[in-house]
Amino acid sequence: LLVRLADHLDVRGRAAGLPDGGTRAFLPIALGLALSLAWATEHAGVHALFGAFLAGTVVPRGERLAERVADRLADPVALLLLPTFFAYTGLR
Repeated sequence: LLVRLADHLDVRGRAAGLPDGGTRAFLPIALGLALSLAWATEHAGVHALFGAFLAGTVVPRGERLAERVADRLADPVALLLLPTFFAYTGLR
């Protein structure tokens, strides 16, 4: 389902003349999926990190759109979220 959605958004984005294809449309979908799975695993009693990991395994690899989303998220995650996670985990 995500492969079809990524292809559809990429084709529509390129047809609209967007230089990044459908990355802007797929980014909130990918983040929403990660947050919703993180919430579900936290609600089930497992750490939210496992839900986010599960979302990462479901996103199709090898797709141009998924690679562009990963490139856009790499810096904010490495600079903000990763140190926050380790500080939070260390304080617990």
